[in-house]
Amino acid sequence: MEGADFYGRQRELEVAQRRLLGNNLMLSAPRRVGKTSFARKLLTCMKEQGWNTIFLNLEGINSVPAFFQTIYNELLELPNIKKHQQLVAKIKQAIERFSSLLMTLENDGYIGKTDSRRFFRSPLLRDYWKRKFCE
Repeated sequence: MEGADFYGRQRELEVAQRRLLGNNLMLSAPRRVGKTSFARKLLTCMKEQGWNTIFLNLEGINSVPAFFQTIYNELLELPNIKKHQQLVAKIKQAIERFSSLLMTLENDGYIGKTDSRRFFRSPLLRDYWKRKFCE
């Protein structure tokens, strides 16, 4: 639901906006309760406050490279992004390195395709990154 069809949840929108000012936000709920509608409304509110926003539908993304390529493609669609070519180049490089790291971890048996949620909550990535790229 969008536009006039979206109603209520004003308090939740205000809380979500405050959380985004200095943190992150995860929306978790059963299917068909309005997470996507809420996220779209939240992005509209943030855009009205001057934020650059991106909405990504990740359903159907089934690989690390596809995930990062989707993000990168959406970044290129942001208004005025052409003014920031150095930033775009750095983002692309970081995406390529991180994607490569995850693929290496998967190939080396550190993580499986279904282990990524648990993996990102562990210090394994930090330690592996330091050994692989910082020493």
